[in-house]
Amino acid sequence: MNEFVVRIKDNLQQSNQYVEIEEQNQHGVSFDRYKMTLSDFVRAIQGSIEVIEEEKGDTIPTPILPKNCIKHIWTNYNYDTQSGVQDVFIEIPKKRWDISCFDTRMMDVGFPKMVFRYRVDETMTVRFLWVVAVKDTTLTPQTEVFHFPFSNVGSAGKVCMGGNIFPPIQDIQQLQTLHNYFFQVPFSSDHYSAARNLSGIQDIREMFKSVQDKDFPDTWLQPSGSTLQRWMNG
Repeated sequence: MNEFVVRIKDNLQQSNQYVEIEEQNQHGVSFDRYKMTLSDFVRAIQGSIEVIEEEKGDTIPTPILPKNCIKHIWTNYNYDTQSGVQDVFIEIPKKRWDISCFDTRMMDVGFPKMVFRYRVDETMTVRFLWVVAVKDTTLTPQTEVFHFPFSNVGSAGKVCMGGNIFPPIQDIQQLQTLHNYFFQVPFSSDHYSAARNLSGIQDIREMFKSVQDKDFPDTWLQPSGSTLQRWMNG
């Protein structure tokens, strides 16, 4: 890599006076020397800075994304390390899952279609997870967002898993299967009430039993009052 040595006399008083530029190779050997006015030199430096800032502002690389990822957001991106905080949104299809409610194992429990929002820090650690339910077959910015109808998730969608933490990941692609861990963690009665959905069922055990061996009724979903776009930007 070449280096530039700039020599400016201490009696320089006007911008049209000259500064000396010497270009050296990596071993300190000079192979070019020229002069330019101070004003031209300042403009050249400013132009280089603007180009660098423009390149940084226009090109933030996206990692290879997980399957069913619908949005990826960088926060506090560091151009030097190409790292930062990432919010990754993944669509989880409507499906029946095998879960545990307290100590009871329950098979084929119907869950609605969902969107998982993972927040991954600079060390590739999953710090937070939010979950909401949706109905639309094709998701759009105007898709209506519904509350997660079971327990372990707060009213704003933030997941509470007690002392359980997500396993470390090496790359963002691993998030495409991390929802399996969410379903492995036992569900308790935390954050559950009859207001969480429109079934009218008060007890979380009974709620899971009511959708065992059947698809989750979308008519039971409780509206959150938000759209997918507003929720993702929140």
